[in-house]
Amino acid sequence: MADWVAAACWPRVPHIMGTGYAYHVGVLGTSIIPGRTPCWTCVRAETFADHGRDRMESIVGKREKAGAMGALCGLVGNALGWEAIRILTGLPPALGDRWSEIDFWPLEIRSRAIPKRPDCPVCGP
Repeated sequence: MADWVAAACWPRVPHIMGTGYAYHVGVLGTSIIPGRTPCWTCVRAETFADHGRDRMESIVGKREKAGAMGALCGLVGNALGWEAIRILTGLPPALGDRWSEIDFWPLEIRSRAIPKRPDCPVCGP
């Protein structure tokens, strides 16, 4: 699904990619501003092997028994709402050029730089 959104938005429409949650990690993802930040193809190449399930601890059972974790969804959604407002009002994106996640076990926000790949078939030269 994310690939479809990226394809529909590229090369003119700014978009935020990668939001959601799994286990105890809320994924804020990245903001993609065509011509300024890496594209979704660059981001996927950098983050493809993330989140090995063997390292995760479940704090919520299967949804049919426990439901979604509302607090986690709310925090991730609010952070992404603020990012959308920043982009729509012309402020610099807080999540551009990096991939960010909230780990609710130690309550940390982790970010790492995502470079534009010089050989990228979408945003490369």
